[in-house]
Amino acid sequence: MLHIKRPMLIPVCDSYVLKLMGIPDVGAESGVALVEHLRTIRKDLLSTLQSLRHRLQEMGCDRTLVRILDSLLWSGYPDTWLKRR
Repeated sequence: MLHIKRPMLIPVCDSYVLKLMGIPDVGAESGVALVEHLRTIRKDLLSTLQSLRHRLQEMGCDRTLVRILDSLLWSGYPDTWLKRR
């Protein structure tokens, strides 16, 4: 629900993202656990996300760091990969 209210600040916390991050889907506690986990790894991710943001801005696509992280999380989940023939 927080994502809907503040999409520029709160990442999507659905079952796909929770499963990818290894967090059990047990309701609101799971969303809190995801945000806390992201806070613990933010220093490791920050320079990469800032670099991606700069490259996207050069292409005319302005996104927040949270939106970029959402995209990376969603594209990393196996169900979102295109199957090769």
